[in-house]
Amino acid sequence: MKSFFIIIAFLGILLKTLAENSNCIVYKIYNGAFTESIEKSEWGMFTGTERWLENVQIDIGKTKGHGDYINVTCNTGYSFQGKGLNTNQVQCLNGKFHPNPVCLINGTIYQEETVPISNTSPTVTPETTITPQADDNTTCTCTYEDLNYNLVAYAGLTRLKYGSEVNRGEKVEFYCLLSGFSKLNGPTEITCQNCKAWDPSEFPTCVNPMA
Repeated sequence: MKSFFIIIAFLGILLKTLAENSNCIVYKIYNGAFTESIEKSEWGMFTGTERWLENVQIDIGKTKGHGDYINVTCNTGYSFQGKGLNTNQVQCLNGKFHPNPVCLINGTIYQEETVPISNTSPTVTPETTITPQADDNTTCTCTYEDLNYNLVAYAGLTRLKYGSEVNRGEKVEFYCLLSGFSKLNGPTEITCQNCKAWDPSEFPTCVNPMA
């Protein structure tokens, strides 16, 4: 009987160890950060309760379980693996985040040599970096101009307002302010490509979910 309890205790320790090894530890990302979308709300006298999603940085050292999804948000001028996406979702699988969470200068060709363990910095090989020429529009911006109070736009962690500038290659994500009372009708995101002021017709609208 004593041996039986010893075996049960050993199996418990083994299962706990395996579970802990399957978790991922949030670590520092150069030129970016791990983030998650948090719903926030604010009450207005004339508008009632306003709700919106906001990307919030996750504290370094926090643990995410196997199968959990979080975001990687890169700083201005950088993108996920250099592929032009400012924010990208990653998943914790067996103690490691996938795809490899790195922020590189826009246009850098990314090649993964080894998948890093969850508490170390990623190993990447930038093969070729595109260097903007004097007459190149790589560093130009797009202008966000929209007066629809119910439509909320984010570039990374920054909430855009009328006249905000967005760098070329950076992605803008849209949400409805009154998320419980309206839904997006149209694209959920748009990328700055042609370096000019966006036409509001390119943006989604917020409509009654029952319509």
